[in-house]
Amino acid sequence: MEFAFNFFIYMLLLFPIVSIIHEFGHASFAKLYSQDIQEVSIGMGNVIFQKGVFRIRSAYFAFGWVKLNHSNGKKMTKAQTCLYLLGGIISNLLIAILLDILTGYEFFTFRNYMDSFIFLSYLQVIINLIPLTATHGESDGKKVLQELQS
Repeated sequence: MEFAFNFFIYMLLLFPIVSIIHEFGHASFAKLYSQDIQEVSIGMGNVIFQKGVFRIRSAYFAFGWVKLNHSNGKKMTKAQTCLYLLGGIISNLLIAILLDILTGYEFFTFRNYMDSFIFLSYLQVIINLIPLTATHGESDGKKVLQELQS
């Protein structure tokens, strides 16, 4: 029973919050570089909640993305594009480090849900830095490598 409850907390609460922070990190850099944001989505599947450009989808615990409106003609430099692509990673890392310092988190020590949140934030950073292609698309790390090679 405790496993099921913890799984519920991790998958349906903590991981989506980590994903929201990640996607809003991308959106923050897009706004910093005067880009028009068409959509910020958390999850996959049908939209179950929408407020402005922000959408939560039915499988809200899985993945997310920021879609820019490129029709306005505003182009980012290569460096700006890389920072935009790394924006989610940067946000997750900053939140994890801040909470790490404030709570005295010890890596792989799960005293409470805050420790788990910090761990998931670090994990999100590591996973997104790995250059790979998955069923939902390319990782941020792969997109950065492609941008640097273009």
